[in-house]
Amino acid sequence: MLRFIASWGIDDPFIERFLSNSQKIDFAPGVGIVGAAWQERRAVWTDAVAEDSRPPRHDFAEQAGIRSVLAFPAVSGDQAVGVMVFFARERREVDERVLAGVRTIGTQLGQFLERQRAEHALQQSNERFNVAVRATSDVIWDWDLRADTLWWNDNFATVFGQAGDLGGGRRAWYDRIHPEDYERVLNGLHRAIGEGASHWSDEYRFRRVDGGFAHVFDRGEVIRDAHGQPVR
Repeated sequence: MLRFIASWGIDDPFIERFLSNSQKIDFAPGVGIVGAAWQERRAVWTDAVAEDSRPPRHDFAEQAGIRSVLAFPAVSGDQAVGVMVFFARERREVDERVLAGVRTIGTQLGQFLERQRAEHALQQSNERFNVAVRATSDVIWDWDLRADTLWWNDNFATVFGQAGDLGGGRRAWYDRIHPEDYERVLNGLHRAIGEGASHWSDEYRFRRVDGGFAHVFDRGEVIRDAHGQPVR
């Protein structure tokens, strides 16, 4: 269902009443001008509201003196993610140049809305991740394989005695693995990354800032791109 988000209109009591009542309407696919534009992913134009029952709250539209309606979808890929609707008191016949223009605008708007939705989803995901990080006493790390950068959460300082920004990428991590564990750990890690594994785990000793070694059980998930190449 499509729901009314926002409106703009001239200062007129009939227009204000029409827009106010439109806010209460949910638009189903294929129902009315808005639903048709959404379902068919194309602009819908009528220049005869008096004879067309599709505009929302047809009675209020007539009272407001509306004669023409243009609705066009905001499209991202093959999905309509919203619909823009324009009303006019003048009778405006279908103009192919305008239709071509709103198709372009609809595509650009759809891409913008989809990007906003993705950014909002990422923000929510990051917030959930941050809550989980604060709630655990484990040391959590993230290795960007392409940039060769390592991030550790604040618990790194608690467990190993120094801040999590070691610098030096993977080498800074490797150099702190106990010499007797070094070859076994790196062989297993590189094998998991290079042979298509989705997970890796191992136990080894990791040097603390005071020179002593902490016994750790380490595990990670290998994230790959669309081509199967490891990225994190």
